[in-house]
Amino acid sequence: MKHTPGPWIVPKRKATLARFDYTKIETRGGTLIAFLPAAATDNDANARLIAAAPKLLLALQTAFEHSCNRADSRVKWTQMDQIVHDEMSAAIAKATGETT
Repeated sequence: MKHTPGPWIVPKRKATLARFDYTKIETRGGTLIAFLPAAATDNDANARLIAAAPKLLLALQTAFEHSCNRADSRVKWTQMDQIVHDEMSAAIAKATGETT
């Protein structure tokens, strides 16, 4: 699954649609990613989290690759290493629509 490339941003201005205010998530080029109703108190925080998704996915994929390299090395692999590795794998699969 391909997503719209980042960066995604939350413009400071609210969008209005059918007389309701919305928080908008868009690319720097103005491509719309999502609308969230502005009335909900946590939607600004939700919008920031959604806007951070491409960068978060890239960071997680980088950490996962590092984890794979570490697993292949002679460094002692602990049970916690395996748990974190499995959680990263599951989160990446969820974000990309793949199965693990």
